[in-house]
Amino acid sequence: MLQRIQTIYFIIVMAILSSLLFGMELFTMSDGKLNYTQSVFGVERQDVKGGYIEWLSNYQFTYIFVILFVLFTFVAMMSYKNLKRQYTLAKMGLFIYLVFVLAVILVTTFGMNGYSSQEITGVHVGIGFYVLVCGLPFTYFAMKGVQKDKVLLDSLNRLR
Repeated sequence: MLQRIQTIYFIIVMAILSSLLFGMELFTMSDGKLNYTQSVFGVERQDVKGGYIEWLSNYQFTYIFVILFVLFTFVAMMSYKNLKRQYTLAKMGLFIYLVFVLAVILVTTFGMNGYSSQEITGVHVGIGFYVLVCGLPFTYFAMKGVQKDKVLLDSLNRLR
């Protein structure tokens, strides 16, 4: 199992998604007086000068989604004995991951002004967003690795 390259890619995807659970910031929005920091745990409001910090909203569905997607990737990695199922799970994982990245972008882009009564003057991308986007190619490479194994075994079955 570990000698296959897609297993390494699946492990990298699980590590990348698990790193988001350490509270990396995805975006920081500012309205001049307050900063709004978004992570997978929710949005927190902080004074620009570094004063008080308070939680505005909890995104428990995002936190739970990341945990479930890590488990889904683990199931896809461990179903190496049935390549057809592994290929289907890898394709579904790539689609779900892409939708998740697009949802994070859309929620941040269109939901920016929901936090502040003033106009948001700046949006800064955090390290967590870059980490999130870096996992997308590894998901694709894992799917392509499973597809290559499937094609190889199908060609061997034809020779029998």
